[in-house]
Amino acid sequence: IFAMLEKRSSSSYLSGKQYNIIKDSISYIDENYLDISLDYRKLAANSNISLTYYHKLFKKKTGLSPNQYILMKKLNYACNLHAKALLADSRIKLYDVCYQVGYLSPSYFSKIFKKHFLVSPHDYRKNFYATH
Repeated sequence: IFAMLEKRSSSSYLSGKQYNIIKDSISYIDENYLDISLDYRKLAANSNISLTYYHKLFKKKTGLSPNQYILMKKLNYACNLHAKALLADSRIKLYDVCYQVGYLSPSYFSKIFKKHFLVSPHDYRKNFYATH
């Protein structure tokens, strides 16, 4: 996903100031995506531009809305080896995995996980134990 974004970002022209606003936002998101209070509306406000304009610039640069970008960061984290280990460890409750990957709501985490990976965290865990 992020390789695709990098390719897209090189073809999406933004002025120097616009580029810096979005580059700084992406850097901030990349470093803080597990923070449950992360909100792109705050990033727009801190950039001193309207929410609509921020959204437009972000999407032009990445091909994703700010929320979609944050979601993909969290999902990629949830599916990396560390999170898979968390899901594979039956001693760790699914809601604890949810919180550790930056979601406030276990049901929302399960819904998003299933939507993007076609398997719920619970079924992922069940399948993991069936194959190991």
